Amino acid sequence: MKLHPVAVILCLLAGVLLCGCITGDDDRGAGTDPETALRESLRDTERVISSEPGNTTAWLVNGNLHQRLGEYDDAA
Repeated sequence: MKLHPVAVILCLLAGVLLCGCITGDDDRGAGTDPETALRESLRDTERVISSEPGNTTAWLVNGNLHQRLGEYDDAA
């Protein structure tokens, strides 16, 4: 069975365009001010750090969030 190249390209294009539509539907951070959104993200990273202390990405994000909130002593 030979695949038609146009059909394959259309399927791949549809997959690429629709992949952003599959996201969580928890509405966290929706309609909030930027500081509240940063605080929610900070709580999430602190939860990850408490369960995975060796997660260097979580530590980096945590420091960046503290820096963006102006909490420079906690960012270090």
